[in-house]
Amino acid sequence: MAQTAEMLRNFQTLAFTLALIVLLPGTAQAQQPFVTDDADVTPKGHFHFEFSNEFDLLQRSSFPSLKQNTADFELDYGLLEGVELGIAAPLLTIFNAAGTSPKTPTGIGDLNLSLKYNFRKERENSRIPAMTVALNFELPTGDTERQLGSGLADFYINGILQKTLRKQTKLRLNAGILFSGNSATGVIGIRARGAVFTGGGSLVKPSTVSIATNRSREYKCGVRD
Repeated sequence: MAQTAEMLRNFQTLAFTLALIVLLPGTAQAQQPFVTDDADVTPKGHFHFEFSNEFDLLQRSSFPSLKQNTADFELDYGLLEGVELGIAAPLLTIFNAAGTSPKTPTGIGDLNLSLKYNFRKERENSRIPAMTVALNFELPTGDTERQLGSGLADFYINGILQKTLRKQTKLRLNAGILFSGNSATGVIGIRARGAVFTGGGSLVKPSTVSIATNRSREYKCGVRD
């Protein structure tokens, strides 16, 4: 009982910290991908394919780039119980202003390799959430001249909390650190090199419409090139 109470206090502290990361303004911000990860992993010995698409209207600071579409293809494999290996490749399309060459560069961006470990599953009648840690290594495979790649190898660690609030309604909180490289995906993200602290949250309820809400912030400390 005492151990459960201690875990609950730790979760409340961590959740409050994550909320501050998400809601407080950062010292260095840029437009970020609209996504948070979940705590679930692929069952042992199984494959899982996932596709997602994101279309962004870019900020003025990205001119002459006006819009970007990111179609992400991900293949995961359950290596062990609670352990998942993954590979993801984004297909990027950037829409530039008239007179820009190339006007619509399209191609594969930086390849991402991941290892995800779900070390605590959510249990019925427990207030403690599911907990997962994910390691990501991004290879500089995208064409930097057409802004499809960052030209840097990235190493990123992300912590994930996931709690079922009601039937089919889940709260997800993410917090992570990018240790090397930068957080750019195409023209979206922070291009300055150095440590980047990330935070995000989403309230998810499956429906025929879509998702409820998702916010993210990044905080950078380091030296610009």
